[in-house]
Amino acid sequence: MTAGQPDPQLEALDWVAAIVCAPIGCVLGLYYLVKGNPKAGRMLLTSILVSVVLNVIAVAVLASGVFVGR
Repeated sequence: MTAGQPDPQLEALDWVAAIVCAPIGCVLGLYYLVKGNPKAGRMLLTSILVSVVLNVIAVAVLASGVFVGR
C-alpha cells in the first residue's frame, strides 16, 4: 500500500464467503488477486485461516473419540 491509498476493506458479503464457505472465499481472493484488487490478500488470509481452524477443530473432535461406537 502506498501513501494516499485507503486501507482495503472487505465488504459484508466478502466476510460471509470467507468465514461460512472458506473454499469460495479462497476462489474470490484469487479472483481479486488476478484483477489487482488490494483486498485480495486479506480475503485469502481470512479464508485460509478459517479453513485451518475448522480442520484443527475437526481433527480434535475425531481424535477425542466422540463418534466411537455409533
